[in-house]
Amino acid sequence: MARKNKRKSFLPALVIQAGLQTRWRRGELAVVEMKDEDAPQKKVTRLKRQSSIDQMVHRGVISSVQHDYAERYAILCEKACGRTQDRYATMQWIRSAHPQWEPSPVQQEAYKKLFLIWSAIGNYHCRFLDLIVLENYSSKQIAEKFHLNYQCVIGQVLSTFILLQQVFERYFDCRSHNRLQS
Repeated sequence: MARKNKRKSFLPALVIQAGLQTRWRRGELAVVEMKDEDAPQKKVTRLKRQSSIDQMVHRGVISSVQHDYAERYAILCEKACGRTQDRYATMQWIRSAHPQWEPSPVQQEAYKKLFLIWSAIGNYHCRFLDLIVLENYSSKQIAEKFHLNYQCVIGQVLSTFILLQQVFERYFDCRSHNRLQS
């Protein structure tokens, strides 16, 4: 008689306490050990919402290095927003709404880097990058949005993150930073 191997799903106590079993099973959450802000010598266990790039790393679609560059891209976009809260703010809007407005040096530096990334990657791949990193779309959602084949979207996502990695390694790493200054 064959033995039935029943697989129990592992649910951390933190997930059960919060009542987030469905979101855990969907892979939207992760349990993370972090240092406590109040007592830095202690570690605490917390739930963290996984973004689409976190899930891509977990599944092996992109590497952890590409994940780090995607997070750096998101930080650049946040810095570029500054006061306007609009990454694509036009000069006409800025002149009409804020006559004294000028971008801060941090915004200028962020835009300088973003323009370099956008020109190196191209508009097509920038659209994929923005959807995944900034709007938290998964590959499946992108395929549905643009009515594309899922395998085609996976290939485009891979090429987008490879291009992003190449741009960061070429222009923004410490070794090549001196070349950019001259």
